[in-house]
Amino acid sequence: MGDDMKKITKKILTVFAVFAAASLMLPQHSLAQGNNMGQRLQQELDMTNDILQRAEDVVRNCGNLRGKQLLNAALEFQNQARQRASDNPVMAYQWTRQARTKALEAIKACQQADENESIVQQQLEQTDRLIERLGESMMTQSDHSFGSVFNSARDNQRRAWEFYRNRQFLPALRLSRQAERTLMKLGERVRTETNNQNRLENQFRQFESNRERVREMLSDCNNDQAFQLARQAEEAYNNAVDFAADGDWARAENAFKMAQKFIREAAELCSQSGSMLRMFEQLQGELERFAPMIRESGNNRAIGLMEEAMGYMERAQKPCQEGENELCAANMRAAQLSLQKAKRLAGI
Repeated sequence: MGDDMKKITKKILTVFAVFAAASLMLPQHSLAQGNNMGQRLQQELDMTNDILQRAEDVVRNCGNLRGKQLLNAALEFQNQARQRASDNPVMAYQWTRQARTKALEAIKACQQADENESIVQQQLEQTDRLIERLGESMMTQSDHSFGSVFNSARDNQRRAWEFYRNRQFLPALRLSRQAERTLMKLGERVRTETNNQNRLENQFRQFESNRERVREMLSDCNNDQAFQLARQAEEAYNNAVDFAADGDWARAENAFKMAQKFIREAAELCSQSGSMLRMFEQLQGELERFAPMIRESGNNRAIGLMEEAMGYMERAQKPCQEGENELCAANMRAAQLSLQKAKRLAGI
């Protein structure tokens, strides 16, 4: 029913409610007194006829089943009232009053039906808007189960519209609300997946930047263990990318954490190896600078300690170059101690 008809229905209901309420307040015994009993009853019947005529127009336009049932009951009461008007006017009056009450109830039922129709229509339109918004998001989702849930909710919404067009408002309302609840839950899941996807994409970009930096470090540090860790980091990262593409965020997160761990450890090893090499070169330079002075001192003990330091440096060279940092550091510490003793004995 259109908005104009709804307004007309409300006006009719208001006017007839007041009119009928006033007429129903007439005392029954007034019909049984005086010579104008038949005339008064006829006025009541005519008044009910007017209300029935209006009610028929309203019910015919609204198509509400409850309204039709009430109108039929009103017509039956009015028919009984007309039949008994001559032999039992008091009973006829009661029946015409009941006919009037039923007619007003029929109008009210149509008004409520119009209100219910408006509520259902609003619900249907609201769910349609939700479907439209989610439909755009579904195009980018990798989780196929989301599509199944979305399609099921959309099918329920289509059925709800069919119920509405058949004026079955209650099942239409229930089905549309069910579709809306499903879509709202799905929307939460979609937002969560989108957030996971965006977060991982940012982390992936940062990892790729770090990976390039570590690759540059690897070209200089010559550390086998660091190379192995870098390969493990690459493998874990590729797994994380594959899991993310499948929408398996938990496994993607775990694989990515392993990739971060491996690349960080590789960088640390390269950094330590670089430091060790710099320390080796520094100590080697110091040994080469003081060796002639120690020999010139003529102190055999000092010369022996110097040669001992050279031996430690020879043993330190290979592990320092290959990233065996503990062995490298141990030999350099021994060389440094021997050199310091040699310098003291030589008076340097």
